[in-house]
Amino acid sequence: MTGQFFFSLLNPMVAFFIAGAFALLLRRWPGHAYLLPLSLGFAYVGLAFLTQDFHLLSRPDGVNFSGNALFVAAVLLACCAVLVRARVRVPTRTFLLICGVAAAAFVWLVFGHPSRLGRILVINGTFVAVISITLALLLRARPRGVADHLFITATVLALLLSVARPIFAVTGMLDINSGGDFLASAYWANVQAFTPMVCLVLAALFALAMALDIIAQLRHDAEHDYLTGLLNRRGFETSAAALLEGEAADASPAVLLADIDDFKKVNDRFGHQTGDRVIAHIGRILAAHGAATLAARTGGEEFALFYLVTDPPTLAARAAAIQDELRSARIAGLPPSYPLTLSIGLHRHAAGERLEDMLKGADGALYRAKSEGKNRAVTSHRLSA
Repeated sequence: MTGQFFFSLLNPMVAFFIAGAFALLLRRWPGHAYLLPLSLGFAYVGLAFLTQDFHLLSRPDGVNFSGNALFVAAVLLACCAVLVRARVRVPTRTFLLICGVAAAAFVWLVFGHPSRLGRILVINGTFVAVISITLALLLRARPRGVADHLFITATVLALLLSVARPIFAVTGMLDINSGGDFLASAYWANVQAFTPMVCLVLAALFALAMALDIIAQLRHDAEHDYLTGLLNRRGFETSAAALLEGEAADASPAVLLADIDDFKKVNDRFGHQTGDRVIAHIGRILAAHGAATLAARTGGEEFALFYLVTDPPTLAARAAAIQDELRSARIAGLPPSYPLTLSIGLHRHAAGERLEDMLKGADGALYRAKSEGKNRAVTSHRLSA
């Protein structure tokens, strides 16, 4: 088996294997929509090599329109996958315009002014344009985590490769065998030799980024309440304790605890689905009108807000805003006249207090609110002092 024939089989095999792996990952994690264009992109790479190396659909002069089109489609799909993953709008019209211009130039360099070097420059120029736009959009989206930076690294790697090869072809460092068979040229041998490594490196970067995304999602799920989207008790206590430890000199932390009055009656009279809607709606009210640093559902019908910087008048105003908004709430399954109310306990941080001390103070104030008739906000002795 010659080296060229070996690479002729190796490249499609590697590309199809990676495409299949990402397709299986998509089946396992269907929420990662970017895996579909990514899988198709690698599949197109495999098809492109098959059409090129085995002269499928090639013209008598060796020009293979389908192979070049598949390579361009593969790069486009990979870039779309990166953008979809980053939740960046794909510039479809711009990409189509670039491809249209490239197709016209390629056809002219086949029929109007035949030039193998020109066609190489057009294809790689298309890659550079599409990848550069993708990179610019990713950077504009302000990458945050390690996974975001891995995708940027993969994009930069693809961009460097797309720039380097045509430079080597122009300077003669990679002979394109202008007067003979392109598949026997040093340029194509370089493509065959390095593509498996590039595909594996890119696939590894994508796989690692996906693993980090999944870990981040699992961590998010472990620290958030599924019904309201707020932090759960674990997430709240972990985050609030961390904020207290890093408390700035001008910080004035406080805690607001809220409990839905007579919530059991809601479930008993109107059903658990209505009860769930009540909890979700109140969670949204607390998040929007509480204006807190952290918002959490800490129990069945219990909520907590943590403020890193506040003062007693502002905290009391937040509690009043929450109760005012609740009075006008309209929730499916609950009669408009139903008296849905909250009891609220407020507590401001004292020197040396830990989070558990603050929660204990707010809980004591909440108990007083319940015992004094419910539907009210009561301050702890610390806050009212």
